[in-house]
Amino acid sequence: MVKFDQPYSSVVEAPQDNLFDQSEIGKIGWASGPNSGGWFNYSLNTHLVVPIKNRVYVIRLPDGKYAKLELINVYRGNPPTVTDLNWPAPYFTFRYFVQEDGSRDLNTQ
Repeated sequence: MVKFDQPYSSVVEAPQDNLFDQSEIGKIGWASGPNSGGWFNYSLNTHLVVPIKNRVYVIRLPDGKYAKLELINVYRGNPPTVTDLNWPAPYFTFRYFVQEDGSRDLNTQ
């Protein structure tokens, strides 16, 4: 898995295999720091999840195909902002694309 910090629509091609081989991202979740592979920040003060905007992952699937994934939100209804600790969660909002032809083309426009 390779992380891109750019808009979903601008991730148009899977990287070369050496970048997948060198990647240290084995799982995604809480971003422990600015260079972390995680997709959200978590506030220990408010106990709320804040998604990192424009964080996209390109995944090399076991069958050799490529996909891209953007995790957008974890709260029901995909609200722009959550301030209520009791907002219903987890209700994941995400978008993804799997390139079925086996190429590296991930253009979704």
